[in-house]
Amino acid sequence: MNSYNLGYYIKKRRTELKMTQEDLCFGLCETCTLSRIESGKQDPERSLLTVLLQRLGLPEEYYFAPINKKELETFQLRNEIIACNTHNDPHGALQRLDRLEQLISSKNTILHQFILRSRSIIGKLDENGNVVPYDYLSKRELLLKAIRLTVPKFNLDNVAKTPLSTDEVKIINQLAITYSENGERRRAIEMYRQLLEYTNQRYISTEQISITLPIIAYNYSRLLGLEGRYEEEIEIAEKGRKCCVQYNKCQNLGGLLLNIACALHELEKNEESKEKVIESYYAYKLTENFSSCETLKKYAKETFGISL
Repeated sequence: MNSYNLGYYIKKRRTELKMTQEDLCFGLCETCTLSRIESGKQDPERSLLTVLLQRLGLPEEYYFAPINKKELETFQLRNEIIACNTHNDPHGALQRLDRLEQLISSKNTILHQFILRSRSIIGKLDENGNVVPYDYLSKRELLLKAIRLTVPKFNLDNVAKTPLSTDEVKIINQLAITYSENGERRRAIEMYRQLLEYTNQRYISTEQISITLPIIAYNYSRLLGLEGRYEEEIEIAEKGRKCCVQYNKCQNLGGLLLNIACALHELEKNEESKEKVIESYYAYKLTENFSSCETLKKYAKETFGISL
């Protein structure tokens, strides 16, 4: 797809959604930049294009932007940082974050946002060279700084009314976790309620739903269970489970099944709970999450007297 057609489709989708140029590009770029993109006079950087498409609910995998050597290196570094985090290599992740920070311009708010969010998750080096986590208040400050790079007027009480990219949803998810860690569980629950409302009502693509809904449903249902709201825990976790199956996104499936199992146990539906524990164990096993498998073995033995 050439740049003219790409700009045309961005403008067409924006018009269909009754969004102004200011609405779409707020916190990302100047309206004159978006105008040039829509008219085909300027090719957007890959990171900017991705977020514009996500805010419009368009599946970015079907669109292509020219990519130069520098953009390719930043794209690879981003993927390597995510991989380091997934495989519990915080030192490798921090080294790559430093390299990425040196590589990008100060105007690239999207990648600076990614760096801040990543640092909040990974942690920082102490005086002995060990990676230690940030305390929840410092983590929250990093995350608020990150979200306000692209949503300058971000309001925790108005989440569902703002067009959000996948990364912006992930930042709000992490913010909710900091409130939960600080004992403000009900505030976190309200944030997840708004995020779930967002996925139900806003114009987001199936790709965004498949990534964000299981994460939201897992954390939301877990907190509902801690509040003793077991019927709601099952309802929300079931939404996430169905999404995992529908879109073949199984990373959170084991946790969602376990949330359902715990809620069923509290409701004294032990046979159903036992079935979900077993399903959760095998979901974790199939996705090679062996530490969670060991935790589930212990839980199953202590709760039901069964060996997995």
